Amino acid sequence: MKTYSHILLFIVASLMSNISVAQVKIYPGISFGSEIETVGLTLGGEYFVSEKVSITPDFIYYFPKKESQVFSGSKIEVTGKLWELNGNVHYYFSNNANLGFYGLGGLNYSHMGVKYKQTDTDTGQTEAEYNLGDGEAGLNLGIGANFSLGKNFSPFLEMKYVIASTDQLVLTSGLKFDL
Repeated sequence: MKTYSHILLFIVASLMSNISVAQVKIYPGISFGSEIETVGLTLGGEYFVSEKVSITPDFIYYFPKKESQVFSGSKIEVTGKLWELNGNVHYYFSNNANLGFYGLGGLNYSHMGVKYKQTDTDTGQTEAEYNLGDGEAGLNLGIGANFSLGKNFSPFLEMKYVIASTDQLVLTSGLKFDL
């Protein structure tokens, strides 16, 4: 019985020491996608598993991009939508008091949707309307930097390339808040 108590105490102490060392951050940000050519909102988190390695899931929702044209008595509107779900690992090459510079790699799931609507310009009646959507998994490769201000938050910049059907460069900036 004493042995089980010692083992349980050792496991609890190990878990507690891991929790006290672990650093967790959340971050909102703004992203720009080079292929969709629009801005999006980012929400993510960062969990340090060691001094140099963190796991960083995030979600990016790009604002819909709408284009329209009148052709042969019909108005054609096409709206493109895109969102991404990412699971990255950051490796910090440098992480001192003022600057943290890291490389990133990870997995990406992108979902793109297109809405097509054709209306008669004279009557305003809808002639045709379609909604299509598809998703694909891909890879992320990139770099980033955190800039410490001595507060409980730090601005960051990140540049990554998404290797998938979207094949786009994504630039993100925002604030990482310590929890």
